[in-house]
Amino acid sequence: DRLAASVIVGIDAVYYMQPRQQIEVPQLKREMVKAFVGFSISSAQDIGHDMDTVSTGNWGCGIFRGDPVLKAMLQWITVTVSQRKIAYYTYGDRRVCGGKLNQLVQAIAKKKVTVAQLWKVLSDPELPAMYRDGEKIEQVLRSKLKLSS
Repeated sequence: DRLAASVIVGIDAVYYMQPRQQIEVPQLKREMVKAFVGFSISSAQDIGHDMDTVSTGNWGCGIFRGDPVLKAMLQWITVTVSQRKIAYYTYGDRRVCGGKLNQLVQAIAKKKVTVAQLWKVLSDPELPAMYRDGEKIEQVLRSKLKLSS
């Protein structure tokens, strides 16, 4: 039974008084480190079975004011580094539901963007200025990675 084989991990969320704070490199690294720790449960000997998929979603994106595209990209990077698959749930968040996030993910996959390339865009020193000018993370990714719309 898949549910009985599940492991529940709690990961904290940071409240951003100023949402642009979340795109500062120390904050990005913090998000990825805590996700990596949570997603990297070692092995069958520790939990009694193999775990190949992480089910996750928009943590920190409601009242905490996080950007769901940014959080999804950080979790995708982290799951990849953890050598797991991801099942990402948007929970009806209008910013990413209805296939919006999936279209971005498919465009990134089609272009064969690596984790390093994705991280390079997210940690680009120009990103905070672009974000302050109202450009969405998705727009930045599409532009910098030269993805089709």
